[in-house]
Amino acid sequence: MPTLQQQISSPWPTRLAVVLVLVIACLFSTELPAASTSLSVVGSRTFLLSTGERIRLFDIVTPDVEHCSCIRECLLGQEAIGFLQRLLSREDVTIRIERYGIDPDGATRVKMFIDSRDVSTLLINGGFARPAMLTRAMGWC
Repeated sequence: MPTLQQQISSPWPTRLAVVLVLVIACLFSTELPAASTSLSVVGSRTFLLSTGERIRLFDIVTPDVEHCSCIRECLLGQEAIGFLQRLLSREDVTIRIERYGIDPDGATRVKMFIDSRDVSTLLINGGFARPAMLTRAMGWC
């Protein structure tokens, strides 16, 4: 019988953990057909599903549209919303959502992919967002 140290150093627990994470991710992944009927843009990183569920991209920081600190932040937030609406308005769009828990305000934390492209990355590349790892103290003004 292997010792506890041998069991811990064995690659099997690590492989099992990776498999479990992948299985759980698949269970909480949802693919939506037509974007226009399934999903609407509520904010610069918040959406509303046709089921009434509010979802939010959790890995980015975007300009605040409701409580903006300056005109530039307000305008950039509105541009981000327009960008997302145009992205979702195309015909035959495939949307995949991966859920990662719930925010304190009840919104589901998600990663979203449109036609296999990461929406957070698209927002960052467009200048509408920053990675959440950066300090939130960085303003948009």
